[in-house]
Amino acid sequence: MGVEEVHGSLGSVLRALYNLARTGWMLRGVPPSQAETVAQHSFLASILALELAEEARQRGLQVDPLRASTIALLHDAAEAWVGDIPKPAGLDEAKVEAEDRAIAAAPFSGLAKGLYREFNERSTREALIARAAELLATHLAATWYRGLGYPVDDILENTLAAARRAAGEAGAGEALEALLARLGLGGGL
Repeated sequence: MGVEEVHGSLGSVLRALYNLARTGWMLRGVPPSQAETVAQHSFLASILALELAEEARQRGLQVDPLRASTIALLHDAAEAWVGDIPKPAGLDEAKVEAEDRAIAAAPFSGLAKGLYREFNERSTREALIARAAELLATHLAATWYRGLGYPVDDILENTLAAARRAAGEAGAGEALEALLARLGLGGGL
């Protein structure tokens, strides 16, 4: 059985990401019709990675903003097959294994698969910036959901702290703080 038979076409993968609501929001009462999709999250993370990496590059850090942005765009691609399994499920190791198998057989180019692996391995500065950006994307979405009255304070606190750690590992801590200010978060909530 070929990849297309098991995993579908690239178009069907993109459609799945476009339609798959993120589970964490629904666990906090956000209805599926209002919940951010995986594609929306990845898009936001990609823009934030571009901005964070460029902010860091302007401050003298050797980093490729386009690579960081592309890594962030692809970071949740395996969820087209595995779904968005939330952290409270306690399946982190099984999720990673299932996602690795899915990406290996996916109808993506070798380049896309390599960038996906780079994110998971956190093997480059760009991957660390992409990680910080995807956490910041979740944090930003949580600020919007909190404004609508949903109980997301735990996500707000945890994602900002984790984004700061990832940015710090990449040498982009000051750049993250500058980006937070540009986002109107004034260094966090």
